Amino acid sequence: MEDFMNAKKSEARELTPACRACARCPICRVSDEEWEKIDALIPVYRRARGVLFREGERPQGVYVICAGQIKQWYGDERGRRFLWRTSGAGEVLGAITLLAGQSYPTTAEVVAPCLLRFIPRRVFFTLLEEHRGVERFLLEQTAQRLYEVLGLLRAFTLSRTAVERLAWLLYRLWVEERGWEVGEVRLEMSRQEMAERIGVEAVETVSRLLRRLVEAGVIERERGVTLIRDAHGLRRLCEREEG
Repeated sequence: MEDFMNAKKSEARELTPACRACARCPICRVSDEEWEKIDALIPVYRRARGVLFREGERPQGVYVICAGQIKQWYGDERGRRFLWRTSGAGEVLGAITLLAGQSYPTTAEVVAPCLLRFIPRRVFFTLLEEHRGVERFLLEQTAQRLYEVLGLLRAFTLSRTAVERLAWLLYRLWVEERGWEVGEVRLEMSRQEMAERIGVEAVETVSRLLRRLVEAGVIERERGVTLIRDAHGLRRLCEREEG
């Protein structure tokens, strides 16, 4: 246990921001001259654990992830949690909510040591006005989130069973990783996270669903790692069961 904790501390110390090298970050797309101004105005700070914001709170600005991982989830009065997504370097959190003038629909929780930039509301709107490139690339991220929402709607409205939702989740993760190119994908996603992503309460249920997919020959499981061997087989499985 001590070796494990030392390793985690070392990981946190060695964490470096992906700034200026992150293709997904709208802030990284500006010119070098403009970047220096933004970097001086909005410094990076470290967050090891904890909640950034909670469902129902009003946004005061947006967060830019420079390194690390943050989960966004929402729950109900029974304590059930649905994991909306896990965000990483280059993603902007809270922009849609801020622009819509609404409260946060999810809770954002740091699950791996992060480097973040917090952009207050006034500074954020000024940034959009003065840097059209930031506005355009932020729109691209927003469009991608909309696409993911449509995928979730498909999974929960057309999929009649939990195994269909799991198959669709794994298929979408494969698409995100491979970009439609043929090949295998290794996922180090826990059964608990899968359960939260497909709306299943018991981890044991996910274990049974994974065994069904293994028997179908579309995935393999080894020591908590899921190997997607036949992504299109996952898609066909959903379509066949829908029909």
